[in-house]
Amino acid sequence: SNENLNKYFNSLSLNSDELIGDKKINHWDLFKLFKNPKSSVRCKKCKDLTTYEVSISKLPVYLCIRLKRFCYDSNQCDFQKIETFIDFPDKLNMYSLLDKDKQCSFESKSLEKDCEYELFATIEHIGNILMGHYYANVKIKGKWFQCNDTSIFETSNYKNRNTLALF
Repeated sequence: SNENLNKYFNSLSLNSDELIGDKKINHWDLFKLFKNPKSSVRCKKCKDLTTYEVSISKLPVYLCIRLKRFCYDSNQCDFQKIETFIDFPDKLNMYSLLDKDKQCSFESKSLEKDCEYELFATIEHIGNILMGHYYANVKIKGKWFQCNDTSIFETSNYKNRNTLALF
């Protein structure tokens, strides 16, 4: 069922287009934008313009974080790839991002420890919005490997400006 699937797998999409031009972005900057978006919506009932807040009430066992790397450039009337380096840790604790009714999907005594995710894979894209190439980096027994079509080799470059997704 979808309910069981969502208990184990889920994804967050983090927008980075508001931070274009920065040399380096910390992952917490993206989470702040996610939790407190600057956009507003119009209420369907009263038609007033209002802001909204995103909340996280429950975490899955496995989390995928998608970094939005493409945006519309109104000056050039075209889409562009965002190639700013986004720094993210190998271990990410999501406890501080949960609502006050904090709960993780894990069964354990330590809630804060249960909200910790360890990075085990990334997906990268080389190219532009029209064409490019995807490849994956995976962590096996403490070592990182790049999987690129017909070749697999050890790498230390699993964090770079081409990263699209974190697992």
